[in-house]
Amino acid sequence: MGIVGLLDDGASRVGPGFRADGNTVVLVGQAGSGLAGSEYARLAGHAAEDGPPTIDLEREARVQAFIREAIERGLLAPFHYYALYDDADYSEVGWTGTGYDEAELEAALSQDTRAELICRNLKRFQPVDGKRKCIAFCSNVGHAKWMAVAFGRRELPAAWLDGSSSNEERASVLARLEDDDDPLEIVCVVDILNEGIDVPSLTHVLMLRPTLSFTVFI
Repeated sequence: MGIVGLLDDGASRVGPGFRADGNTVVLVGQAGSGLAGSEYARLAGHAAEDGPPTIDLEREARVQAFIREAIERGLLAPFHYYALYDDADYSEVGWTGTGYDEAELEAALSQDTRAELICRNLKRFQPVDGKRKCIAFCSNVGHAKWMAVAFGRRELPAAWLDGSSSNEERASVLARLEDDDDPLEIVCVVDILNEGIDVPSLTHVLMLRPTLSFTVFI
């Protein structure tokens, strides 16, 4: 899937790659729940609560306006974004009024055909140096466990973490992910690492679940 748009000023185009040494990654938006165990929380010197981020559409609109202005001013470095079509039919998943039915969503996402599509395309994008270092955002604990096994079966070593994982477990798994000599390539997560800079050497971010947050999506 590709996205085509028209820029008023070609000079404001945001292309791939960091523009210069020393570029900084900044969290834009509210630093609330979902940051526990992240690099952002560690650098800020405080512990953040676990859990999914709250939804505030007015705040999201302000964040997007800020990001567009930052792009126009040439303040943002770019990244590659790839969207893949899969046959998950969300119209068949129950809606509770605040989100999808958790069990039905897990069943819709935990499909071998979908996992095969994800793995096949992930293998197409190997970093220039070193191994893949991926964070995969999943819908719930069951989905995270299922995806970790599915990745492993397709020669993509994976582990999973959730809100109940201890600080020691999180630190150990993320250290393994950053270690080029360790085979671990993917960490499937749920309810943690939703926002913030968690692994400085990260090469891929996989959004394997739907989200109502434009900030989390970006």
